[in-house]
Amino acid sequence: MKKSVLASAVLLSLSSNITLANAQCGDPTLPRQGEVSANQTHCITNYGHYFYVEVPYENSQLVISTSGGTYNGVDAAISLYEGNHWSGTVTQRSDTPDTNTERVSETSRAGRRYFKIDGNIAQTTLRVDITGGDIPPPLGDYIVYNTNIAVNLPNPAISSKSQYGSIIPTILAAKYADFEALAGAANDPLTDVLEAIHYLADTDDIADPDLNQLLYFLGSYKFYAQAITTTEASNLNTAMQAVAKMTAFLSPTGSVIQEGYAKTINNFQRGNGANHFKDQLPHILAAIQYHSLQTDPFKANNASDAMMEMLGAIANTALYGDPAAQNAINEQILDVMSVIRSFAVLGETAIDLRWSKESDRQWIVPHSYIALGKIATIATDEAKARFDSIVLETHEKLITWLSTETIETLTTKKYLDSAKRLCESNDPLFGHCIVPPKESDILTVTHTCSESVTIRAQSTISQSILNKSCAEMATQKTEFHAFFNTQGSPVANDKNTTLEVVVFSSPDEYKKYAPEFFDNVDTDNGGIYLEGTPEKEGNQARFLAMQCPDAWVGKSCQYEDQIYNLRHEYVHYLDGRYVKVGGFNYYNYNVSWSEGMAEYLANGTDFARTLESIKGKVIPPLYNLLFMAYGYDDLYQWSYFAMRYLDEQHNSDMHLLKDALRNGSKEGYVSSLKAVAQRSQADFEAFVMANSQAIAAKAEIIPDAGQIGSCSLTQQYVRPVDANNTDYTITNNTDTPVSIFWIDNNKGVANFAKNYKTLGQGDTYNATNWREFDRIMLSDNNLNCLGVASLQSAGNTFTINADLVKDVEPETLPAQHVLGSCELVKPHIIGDEAHQFSITNTTVHPVRLFRIDNLTGKPKYESAADGFDYGYGTLQKGQSYTSDIWYANRRFMITDARLNCLSVGVLDNPTGNFAIDEAMVANAKSPEVLPAANQLGSCDLMEKHLTGPFEADFKFTNTTDTTVRIYRVDNETGVLSDSFEFKTLAKGETYSSADSWKWFGNRRAAITTQSGQCLAVAVMSEENTLNDYTITNDILDNGNGNNNDTDGDGVIDSEDAFPNDPTETKDTDGDGFGDNKDAFPNDRTEWLDSDGDGMGDNSDPFPNDPNNGAIQNCGAATINYGQLTLSKNECVAGGRNSFYVWIAADNTTLTLQSQGGEGDVGIYFNADTWATKANAQSKSGETGTAQNLVVTANRGWRYITLNTNSTFKGVTFSINAQ
Repeated sequence: MKKSVLASAVLLSLSSNITLANAQCGDPTLPRQGEVSANQTHCITNYGHYFYVEVPYENSQLVISTSGGTYNGVDAAISLYEGNHWSGTVTQRSDTPDTNTERVSETSRAGRRYFKIDGNIAQTTLRVDITGGDIPPPLGDYIVYNTNIAVNLPNPAISSKSQYGSIIPTILAAKYADFEALAGAANDPLTDVLEAIHYLADTDDIADPDLNQLLYFLGSYKFYAQAITTTEASNLNTAMQAVAKMTAFLSPTGSVIQEGYAKTINNFQRGNGANHFKDQLPHILAAIQYHSLQTDPFKANNASDAMMEMLGAIANTALYGDPAAQNAINEQILDVMSVIRSFAVLGETAIDLRWSKESDRQWIVPHSYIALGKIATIATDEAKARFDSIVLETHEKLITWLSTETIETLTTKKYLDSAKRLCESNDPLFGHCIVPPKESDILTVTHTCSESVTIRAQSTISQSILNKSCAEMATQKTEFHAFFNTQGSPVANDKNTTLEVVVFSSPDEYKKYAPEFFDNVDTDNGGIYLEGTPEKEGNQARFLAMQCPDAWVGKSCQYEDQIYNLRHEYVHYLDGRYVKVGGFNYYNYNVSWSEGMAEYLANGTDFARTLESIKGKVIPPLYNLLFMAYGYDDLYQWSYFAMRYLDEQHNSDMHLLKDALRNGSKEGYVSSLKAVAQRSQADFEAFVMANSQAIAAKAEIIPDAGQIGSCSLTQQYVRPVDANNTDYTITNNTDTPVSIFWIDNNKGVANFAKNYKTLGQGDTYNATNWREFDRIMLSDNNLNCLGVASLQSAGNTFTINADLVKDVEPETLPAQHVLGSCELVKPHIIGDEAHQFSITNTTVHPVRLFRIDNLTGKPKYESAADGFDYGYGTLQKGQSYTSDIWYANRRFMITDARLNCLSVGVLDNPTGNFAIDEAMVANAKSPEVLPAANQLGSCDLMEKHLTGPFEADFKFTNTTDTTVRIYRVDNETGVLSDSFEFKTLAKGETYSSADSWKWFGNRRAAITTQSGQCLAVAVMSEENTLNDYTITNDILDNGNGNNNDTDGDGVIDSEDAFPNDPTETKDTDGDGFGDNKDAFPNDRTEWLDSDGDGMGDNSDPFPNDPNNGAIQNCGAATINYGQLTLSKNECVAGGRNSFYVWIAADNTTLTLQSQGGEGDVGIYFNADTWATKANAQSKSGETGTAQNLVVTANRGWRYITLNTNSTFKGVTFSINAQ
């Protein structure tokens, strides 16, 4: 008996880790989750596997089997699911005890089948065999799809807008941000919305704004509402078919509604809606076919957006849809591929030839390729081959306009990626695609900083930069743990034990390779932290970065080849591991904390770049900063100040937020954030003003309920994220039209893109579902503010009276068909409906046509992409421009060849027929005569001009003895640009796009004296070759220096000692300094008296000290923080002042000296980061003001702080270099 029990125990222990009779298959060939290729043998090892297989045909025989290998505790079991995920109904299951040998079989539907392998198994063989099925007949020839879709629909449930459901007015007045709450409300609005849409479609008014708004609401409904019922799906199907059958749906005026319709198709992808996708597919195909048959198809209003949405509707259903929806596509696969072929190959929709630049022309191609690729993933092998052939046809079509590299890149990135294929030698499209670079060939350097940090980089990175970067991160880590007192303890369940820092050699290399290697990551940034899923075992946290270009040094970077934003991105890693539970987006409203804390901890107090950026800007409310989202203006600068403020002034609140983030409660964090904002707001503005040159917001007087306040309320304001809904009513009792706009609380400006209503005399606007504290601007027709209403919890009934509009100056608009004056070039309000007009040039003078931007009131000089080169083209004698898609009240400007305004047209009537006559062009200037390529023209070319449509390479070389400047000529004003930094060229120096940036083609550059006087103008007219300009003595004297007055000072060049300086004409003592600037015009040994003591600098032992060595109090401070200039005396005062200075060469000896004034001061120097008493690498004494510190510094930004335990004032401070 004992022997038997012992044997059983031994057997039991052996069975928990048993090797089965079948052979072990070896290393795993599949991951734990993903697609399994059919009719192949695979090897799996792990606990729990989640797979899917593509079944090509209906009624295929599907067999899934496992065998062999070992198990530990739990043996293999197979579950086959009916649905489109590893959940729901299990149709087949095999779970034989004590063995890995399992088998399920089923006559299967076509499409993706999901199955799960349970058990803690190792080296187990897996096979998925698929045979037979209803193999469809061969595909026929391509067709032209019939766009007339016959449907038989019931009558709508309502017959007028008065029968709208009670929620409909709220939806019609809502903004997109409100859709979530409306869709997810306890009282589901779907039935009311569908009844309204069906009714509106039945009225057949394609321009009804109600229909557009309801469709856009329905497009977002799926993401926020419960899954639709069978009845709701049927009603949705009816309503959408009714929309698609509207008379103007397939017409130039139907594109807006087409886009809205296509957005609703996501409701037909899954669940009950998927059963009706088959009814919507014909309408989608008809719309795509319609566009492919049009001439100039992109010209129609909103046509481009409609096309993209229609293509996406099919593509995303193929990729994400349930089997019923995917089967609908496969059942009509010939129709689908025929329509997309018409669109991508045969029609003018293949490429947008309105544009001249390749990058602009090809914008629609990716959408076609993505659609083809996504649909191919569910298609049969025959259909996949046909899709490949369509792609090859597009190559033949597009090669006329696009480069082979562009086409092959699109094929790879858009078609093959969407089809889940690679450009490999065994792919049918190999040779027509781009073989992607290998990560191992580009990131060839691997450097270990520590057990937790590894740098991977391109070969150009130096060992010294690697070492320095590791040291910076080590310092940052120490400072981080000390700052938060983390004790080095990670947050709960964080498994990001290591960080990989990926460094590309330049911004261009970053943009080129980062998307290739890291899942098409966005590179429109300065680097990015990819936290991944920190609670997942094996997750790899990494951030992608780049080395600084030389041009960034001294601005965004401290030294050459520095890893840009290294410390900032490293703080993101530390923050995620030691402070914040969950992934990067786990918490709402953590942008300010994440980015602001990274900026603050990486750069310290007195961060010069931030201080410079916010100089003169209005300080926002702290609440807005703590609750900011990405996209907030100056996000990094203001979040920096928010975090710095909490640290320095409300440290306990900062740690309260830290503790909330570590706790993991989303609700608790938001609650803490609200409390901190309420407690800390009061002193924030004063703190920022004391530590920067930002300015205070305007003082506000919030009007009583129902009263309209002043326009000074047009600034950022606090609108709590949980503000209650409220209603309001506005009535206009005047004969002045007044429009209603929302003031964006986070931008402090009116959103003029959305006009809620223009009220005429006696009109009333009622609105619901707005938020308490919202502000409303009331404006005239030229977008001038008249007053601002602030919404309260109740009593929001406003009246526009005569006093409010007393200062409005009504415009006098021209009569119908008549062109008006250029005074009409100003902001204006446009309507919702389109107006038709034509304009004809009856004169011999060529004129140009430009649209006037309704929001800015400025002409839009860029190309309107309608076949003309700029704006809406040049009209020669007898030529006309005609359109029926411009919105009502839009304005256009007629100019001469030099862009001078001649007249303005206003589309305030449904039709307009305008003529340009001789009287209108009486003052028109003749076209300019431009210089030949690479030749410099006269300063007469300092005029307004058009730029583009290409980018130009250029080079300027100065061969003269005279130093000159290169300025950009502002294309809209014709004057020297003050927003684009000029370049100074001494003899032999060059300025080129190779060392900076390309300019837009046809831009103009002025060559000037150092005082900004124009010498010549270059026009960058060459597109595919270098615009190469040589500055010679000819332009200094215009080829004849004896009779010209280059500087315009009234003295001809031959008699002017300074022919290029309008402020000087004589040099009496011949010392090279003009008499006007020469402090000693009759003494050739002296010309400067810097300290004004009457003694020339050359003989003055103290040239910068009017007291000649006697130390004085220098008076008011000339600088409190920021950049210092070598060899310049500054007057300083305070208790702590932080500075930085640029050192141009390695091994420079610096003498830092303070003297005079009152108090005690110490000088602290750090070569690498903001200097403090704690981190100073060199420091002076601290008693008295006479301090002297000598250090050796290398090239780059170096940091100095003046600090004291008390205060100092009137101290002279300087840095001299040797």
